[in-house]
Parts: sequence; C-alpha cells; structure tokens
Amino acid sequence: MPPLYASRTTLGNDGAFGGVKVNPDMQAYKADQKSLVEGLFVTGDFATGRHCAFNGHKRQAINDLSWAVSSGFLAGNSATGYLKKV
Repeated sequence: MPPLYASRTTLGNDGAFGGVKVNPDMQAYKADQKSLVEGLFVTGDFATGRHCAFNGHKRQAINDLSWAVSSGFLAGNSATGYLKKV
C-alpha cells in the first residue's frame, strides 16, 4: 500500500461571488450588459443574483444548494422554451 498523507484545512470560501449577469429566466447578458446571449443559460454559482450588499459588503443571501436547484429549474424551463422556438 503506498504512503498516505493527511492535511488539516479549513473552509475559506464555499462558492463564487458575482458571476455572469442573468435575467429572471437565467439567460446570460452579453458584455454590454444590455443584450442577451442567444441560447446561453447560466446557473448556480456562475450566475449573479444570490448575494446582497449590506453596508458595502457582499453577503450570501441564500444557500448554495437551494440556489443551484432553483436556478437550474428556472434555466431548464427557459432552455426548453427556447429550444421549442428554434
């Protein structure tokens, strides 16, 4: 059996802050922040919307797992609607 190694660590950050700007259907905005990227839907930590600013500091507003599930549900419904039109 090869040698095994262990390390003691702590959690410093469990997700991303910020992310791609999306509309309520989870569709991504282009760099100009005004027009949408055709057919691109963004979910979870990669999308904006789950953080709020309090006294100039970003704070997590909702749990990672609930945001992943709910944004995935919204994006899936939106992508389905988009594909029906294509």
